[in-house]
Amino acid sequence: MFYDIVFPENNEGNFIAIAEKLSIEGMCFAYRFVDKKTVTDIKEAIDKLQQTTKIKLKAVFQAAGNKIYKIHDLKEIAISEAPESSRDVIAKYKPDIVYSLELSKRKDFAKTRNSGLDKATCQFANKNNVIVAFSFSSIINSKNLLQLLGRIKQNIMLCKKYRVKTAIASFASEPYGMRSPHDLKAFFLSLGMYTANAKASVEAVSELLG
Repeated sequence: MFYDIVFPENNEGNFIAIAEKLSIEGMCFAYRFVDKKTVTDIKEAIDKLQQTTKIKLKAVFQAAGNKIYKIHDLKEIAISEAPESSRDVIAKYKPDIVYSLELSKRKDFAKTRNSGLDKATCQFANKNNVIVAFSFSSIINSKNLLQLLGRIKQNIMLCKKYRVKTAIASFASEPYGMRSPHDLKAFFLSLGMYTANAKASVEAVSELLG
């Protein structure tokens, strides 16, 4: 089952309407983590929304650093946008999902891409069961598409080599940035992801949610 990950801004209903048209079965609304009360309020609002649609709705929480620990203490899913030092967040804070590793502002190396992943970082991701997610939104909004695609291809290769779990989602900040699971899978197959890995990546968030 495919769960898309999106960032709503009081427009959850619009996301749901587009998701229904795209035959998306599940959605994770991602919210910036503030505190325990906010988490409770958000989950109550999602429960009310669930009564309006057959799409399965979940809330996940975005944070960095020590706040990731607080999310885990609440037994919630923590996602984190990769900082410049992605190894630190993966090795130390262990979010459930880390995304947009490829958006580093650092220049690429002479023979390899500065893609946010290397052998050691992948080994930490494998050990800590951190899912590396690829954001379709970062692709459609990229100002340097060739560089970004090159970095994504490299990370697909590294994740496969070091057995790192991967996920595919739109990470859309507006409803029309969403894509169907079929389209996402086909696109990442074109970037070199094997069929089995693409299928697992589409289903990774669902497996995480249990």
